[in-house]
Amino acid sequence: MTGICGDKNTEPLSSKSKRIFIRMPIMLIIVTAMGYLLSLVLSDVTFSAHSNNSESQTGRIAQMLWDLVPEDVITPFQDKNYIHILMIALILGTAISVIRDSYPELIASLNGISQAFMSVTAKICSFVPVYIFCFLLSLIITSDERQLLSDVWKPVLLFIIISGIMIAAIYIIVSIRIKCSGLKLLKLFLPTLLICLTTGSPIAAYSTNLEVLEKRCGVSKRFARVALPLSCNLYGAGSALYMVAMVMYFAGKYSVSIDISWLMTAILFTVMLIFACPPVPCSTLIIFSVFSKQFGFPEECMVILAMVDIVVDGLATAVGCALRNAELLLEANLYDELDKPK
Repeated sequence: MTGICGDKNTEPLSSKSKRIFIRMPIMLIIVTAMGYLLSLVLSDVTFSAHSNNSESQTGRIAQMLWDLVPEDVITPFQDKNYIHILMIALILGTAISVIRDSYPELIASLNGISQAFMSVTAKICSFVPVYIFCFLLSLIITSDERQLLSDVWKPVLLFIIISGIMIAAIYIIVSIRIKCSGLKLLKLFLPTLLICLTTGSPIAAYSTNLEVLEKRCGVSKRFARVALPLSCNLYGAGSALYMVAMVMYFAGKYSVSIDISWLMTAILFTVMLIFACPPVPCSTLIIFSVFSKQFGFPEECMVILAMVDIVVDGLATAVGCALRNAELLLEANLYDELDKPK
């Protein structure tokens, strides 16, 4: 948002930027939905196309969508209704972006307030690692960790399988569209993928990713320097598939009966939390705690997630980078911003 609204040099790409704003969230929804559908087949969960109670699926879905709308702007913060808070943030952010040119003084004031809140948040975040360590340690001490972690390999394997299928499918499409081998593209992206794999942070790989897109793949400089930062925030496909694997694993572990409305809620909530997820290592630990409260998973889930995160965090970042770069190549090709011979 800052790049598009604040840098006048991006005006020649304004129409393409708007398309990226639309396309990336839609692609994230598609990848997340496909991940859940694949997980239904691969996970040990009970799925029913019909609701177990008297209320129809259509009625439950309509009620779910209606429940997304907060009644006011105060109650969600009092009740800690995270999905309503996300909706308020989305509506407010959209409204601000619409009026930013007409009310520069208001935007300046809001920026100042935002900086104050971010300063406080930064101080709080400095204590988060200590809090997480103490919280997980207390759970481990009070639980039977051997039984708890006996099948921790299952969500890791599920993530690897669904991610592999999604990468294969998307890179086949990309190879057909731009007439270049998908394996060759992955080889070009390898330096960036290795940084993501070892650090778990797309920010750490940002400069390398930019260099790979511009110098090795032939994406124009003006397109890459607008599209890449936008897509880093709008297209967290790797983190989404990681969330999918964990949610479906816990649904199977705790015998949650899944129907269509539950699945739609899970897809919507996963996508919204990925938008709110900062592109830093271990951020999924924070957003999954929100998810577990919303779906009623027990606190012991966080112990399992912490163990899985050691293995999967970097892998999820690398998967997200591979899928994101594929989308950027498709977009660059569409707008003739790709040097095809190169």
